[in-house]
Amino acid sequence: TDWVLIASNGGDDMEFLRVLRGRIVLRMLRIFRLLRVMKLVNRDNSIVKNWIANENNKALASVCKLLMVIGLINHYVACGWYAVGSLGMKESWTDRYLEHDDKLAHYLTCVHWSYTQFTPASMDVFPTNPTERAVNIVVIIFGLVMFSSF
Repeated sequence: TDWVLIASNGGDDMEFLRVLRGRIVLRMLRIFRLLRVMKLVNRDNSIVKNWIANENNKALASVCKLLMVIGLINHYVACGWYAVGSLGMKESWTDRYLEHDDKLAHYLTCVHWSYTQFTPASMDVFPTNPTERAVNIVVIIFGLVMFSSF
Protein backbone atom coordinates (compact mmCIF):
# COMPACT_ATOMS: atom_id res chain seq x y z
CA THR A 1 0.00 0.00 0.00
CA ASP A 2 2.96 2.35 0.52
CA TRP A 3 3.85 2.25 -3.20
CA VAL A 4 0.27 2.95 -4.20
CA LEU A 5 0.18 6.03 -1.96
CA ILE A 6 3.50 7.28 -3.32
CA ALA A 7 2.31 6.85 -6.91
CA SER A 8 -0.94 8.71 -6.17
CA ASN A 9 0.89 11.61 -4.42
CA GLY A 10 -1.09 11.01 -1.24
CA GLY A 11 0.80 13.35 1.07
CA ASP A 12 -1.76 13.32 3.87
CA ASP A 13 -2.09 9.56 3.67
CA MET A 14 1.68 9.15 3.83
CA GLU A 15 1.85 11.26 6.97
CA PHE A 16 -0.94 9.17 8.47
CA LEU A 17 0.97 5.97 7.71
CA ARG A 18 4.15 7.39 9.26
CA VAL A 19 2.29 8.26 12.45
CA LEU A 20 0.60 4.86 12.46
CA ARG A 21 3.94 3.10 11.95
CA GLY A 22 5.43 5.11 14.81
CA ARG A 23 2.58 4.12 17.10
CA ILE A 24 3.05 0.47 16.18
CA VAL A 25 6.76 0.70 17.02
CA LEU A 26 5.98 2.32 20.38
CA ARG A 27 3.43 -0.38 21.17
CA MET A 28 5.98 -3.09 20.36
CA LEU A 29 8.53 -1.42 22.64
CA ARG A 30 5.96 -1.40 25.46
CA ILE A 31 5.34 -5.10 24.92
CA PHE A 32 9.07 -5.84 25.06
CA ARG A 33 9.37 -3.81 28.27
CA LEU A 34 6.45 -5.75 29.78
CA LEU A 35 8.09 -9.05 28.83
CA ARG A 36 11.34 -7.94 30.47
CA VAL A 37 9.49 -7.04 33.68
CA MET A 38 7.74 -10.42 33.62
CA LYS A 39 11.12 -12.15 33.31
CA LEU A 40 12.40 -10.23 36.34
CA VAL A 41 9.32 -11.17 38.33
CA ASN A 42 9.70 -14.82 37.39
CA ARG A 43 13.39 -14.76 38.29
CA ASP A 44 12.83 -13.08 41.67
CA ASN A 45 9.57 -14.88 42.30
CA SER A 46 10.56 -15.94 45.81
CA ILE A 47 11.14 -12.33 46.87
CA VAL A 48 7.77 -11.26 45.47
CA LYS A 49 5.96 -14.21 47.04
CA ASN A 50 7.51 -13.51 50.44
CA TRP A 51 6.59 -9.83 50.22
CA ILE A 52 2.99 -10.61 49.26
CA ALA A 53 2.65 -13.37 51.85
CA ASN A 54 3.73 -11.06 54.68
CA GLU A 55 0.66 -10.38 56.87
CA ASN A 56 1.75 -6.82 57.65
CA ASN A 57 1.94 -5.96 53.96
CA LYS A 58 -1.50 -7.50 53.37
CA ALA A 59 -2.98 -5.39 56.16
CA LEU A 60 -1.25 -2.26 54.90
CA ALA A 61 -2.48 -2.89 51.36
CA SER A 62 -6.07 -3.37 52.51
CA VAL A 63 -5.98 -0.18 54.60
CA CYS A 64 -4.52 1.77 51.67
CA LYS A 65 -7.20 0.35 49.37
CA LEU A 66 -9.98 1.40 51.76
CA LEU A 67 -8.52 4.89 52.11
CA MET A 68 -8.31 5.25 48.34
CA VAL A 69 -11.93 4.13 47.91
CA ILE A 70 -13.11 6.54 50.61
CA GLY A 71 -11.10 9.35 49.06
CA LEU A 72 -12.47 8.63 45.59
CA ILE A 73 -16.06 8.53 46.84
CA ASN A 74 -15.58 11.80 48.70
CA HIS A 75 -14.07 13.36 45.59
CA TYR A 76 -17.17 12.49 43.56
CA VAL A 77 -19.48 13.69 46.32
CA ALA A 78 -17.52 16.96 46.51
CA CYS A 79 -17.78 17.45 42.75
CA GLY A 80 -21.50 16.77 42.94
CA TRP A 81 -21.90 19.24 45.81
CA TYR A 82 -20.14 21.93 43.80
CA ALA A 83 -22.33 21.14 40.78
CA VAL A 84 -25.50 21.48 42.88
CA GLY A 85 -24.28 24.83 44.17
CA SER A 86 -23.53 25.98 40.63
CA LEU A 87 -26.99 25.26 39.20
CA GLY A 88 -27.82 28.96 39.13
CA MET A 89 -30.52 29.10 41.77
CA LYS A 90 -31.41 32.36 43.55
CA GLU A 91 -29.37 31.60 46.60
CA SER A 92 -26.90 28.74 46.84
CA TRP A 93 -24.15 27.71 49.15
CA THR A 94 -21.55 28.81 46.60
CA ASP A 95 -22.90 32.38 46.68
CA ARG A 96 -22.81 32.50 50.45
CA TYR A 97 -19.56 30.71 51.32
CA LEU A 98 -17.20 31.09 48.34
CA GLU A 99 -16.07 34.71 48.18
CA HIS A 100 -13.01 34.39 45.94
CA ASP A 101 -12.29 32.80 42.57
CA ASP A 102 -9.57 30.41 43.72
CA LYS A 103 -10.54 27.02 42.23
CA LEU A 104 -8.30 25.11 44.64
CA ALA A 105 -10.04 26.76 47.61
CA HIS A 106 -13.42 25.86 46.07
CA TYR A 107 -12.37 22.23 45.64
CA LEU A 108 -10.91 21.98 49.14
CA THR A 109 -14.08 23.48 50.60
CA CYS A 110 -16.17 20.89 48.75
CA VAL A 111 -13.94 18.01 49.82
CA HIS A 112 -14.00 19.27 53.41
CA TRP A 113 -17.81 19.42 53.27
CA SER A 114 -17.91 15.90 51.81
CA TYR A 115 -15.74 14.42 54.56
CA THR A 116 -17.82 16.13 57.24
CA GLN A 117 -20.96 14.48 55.85
CA PHE A 118 -19.36 11.05 56.18
CA THR A 119 -17.93 11.58 59.66
CA PRO A 120 -19.21 13.16 62.88
CA ALA A 121 -17.33 16.39 62.13
CA SER A 122 -18.80 19.83 61.55
CA MET A 123 -18.26 22.64 59.08
CA ASP A 124 -19.53 26.16 58.44
CA VAL A 125 -20.93 25.33 54.97
CA PHE A 126 -24.64 24.51 54.98
CA PRO A 127 -27.32 24.04 52.31
CA THR A 128 -29.25 27.22 51.57
CA ASN A 129 -32.13 25.99 49.39
CA PRO A 130 -34.38 22.89 49.25
CA THR A 131 -32.43 21.22 46.42
CA GLU A 132 -29.16 21.48 48.32
CA ARG A 133 -30.86 20.24 51.49
CA ALA A 134 -32.22 17.19 49.63
CA VAL A 135 -28.76 16.40 48.24
CA ASN A 136 -27.32 16.84 51.73
CA ILE A 137 -29.82 14.35 53.19
CA VAL A 138 -29.06 11.79 50.47
CA VAL A 139 -25.30 12.17 51.08
CA ILE A 140 -25.74 11.75 54.85
CA ILE A 141 -27.79 8.58 54.37
CA PHE A 142 -25.25 7.27 51.86
CA GLY A 143 -22.42 8.01 54.30
CA LEU A 144 -24.30 6.30 57.13
CA VAL A 145 -24.84 3.16 55.06
CA MET A 146 -21.31 3.17 53.68
CA PHE A 147 -19.51 3.57 57.00
CA SER A 148 -21.76 1.14 58.83
CA SER A 149 -20.71 -1.52 56.31
CA PHE A 150 -16.98 -1.04 56.97
